[in-house]
Amino acid sequence: MLHSFFKLKNKHYKFSSHFTNELTFYTNKNLLTKKKLSKLNESQFLFILGKLLRYPIDQIETNTLNYFFFHLETQKPEEFALPWLDQETIAISDERFIPETYVELNCKKGLESLVDHYINTKEYGKDTHINKLLVLLDYIYNDILQPVNLNNYSFYDYIDNLEDITDMKRFIYLNDIRIALDNYADMAQQLCDKINIKITLLSKPNVSNENFRLEIDSNILKKIYFGLEQQMFINQEKTTCEQFLNVLQLDWKDHNSIITFEMDHILFKHFIDFLDLYFNLKIQLSTIEYSAKIANKNGLIKASRVSASIGQYRKFMKDRDDINALKSMFEKIKNY
Repeated sequence: MLHSFFKLKNKHYKFSSHFTNELTFYTNKNLLTKKKLSKLNESQFLFILGKLLRYPIDQIETNTLNYFFFHLETQKPEEFALPWLDQETIAISDERFIPETYVELNCKKGLESLVDHYINTKEYGKDTHINKLLVLLDYIYNDILQPVNLNNYSFYDYIDNLEDITDMKRFIYLNDIRIALDNYADMAQQLCDKINIKITLLSKPNVSNENFRLEIDSNILKKIYFGLEQQMFINQEKTTCEQFLNVLQLDWKDHNSIITFEMDHILFKHFIDFLDLYFNLKIQLSTIEYSAKIANKNGLIKASRVSASIGQYRKFMKDRDDINALKSMFEKIKNY
């Protein structure tokens, strides 16, 4: 159930191609397209929305956005008149009335139920339960929080840089979409917080054998440390080579060491990606957050913040000298 919820099937990729290749649809496709979207869960929905938002917002018609979002009113116009208007003398259809509006996502809401199931299940032993929750956290960070923040950045960027509002109704709609995506991201983060609380509770009776389980020669880790030191990507005053090895190789309860990187979230994400790429060492962001043993310029690593930052970076894919330097460092160590 856990993996199937986030799995993308061939039909999802095929469906997403409609939004990649065209921005408008024939009228007879409208109902079917909207119905297909309504059957997707949040992860699948955000994936397909991301395909659409590869186009600039100003090129996407309102009718196309209507496939993805419901624009609703909370009050009838006559109940929400402006303060200086006489409600008894102005007709209900008067355009001077401003209704309060909001947006809902056109998809199935299943994430909250999924999280509740895995938090409350008695199906697994403690260690397996913790691992399942850590996997769930990574899915939420990678397939929910990262795409929702990336998608929403398109709306933020468009609205914040809009010089002239020529269509007030569309402007309100776009702003309501932005608010809806923000609210959904907040909800997803609250679910992550609940998962982390459950992991902490499960770990309290016995926290033995909790570590990153990295199967690698200590000499290679030392080379990585000294490479980071040379590039000034690690805080030498707070993290010695011994502390670096402690964090990555020992059980967390056996030491008080913390690795402090001189990196922002984007560079740090590339660091753990390069560990996987060059040495097949996969470390999950959720595991890093749970360990409370790794920090960067922003403090202890929080998976949601890293995911949000990398999502914005991938929107523009700017070339960065520090990323190139880090990649070169790993290549030299790998080929030495």
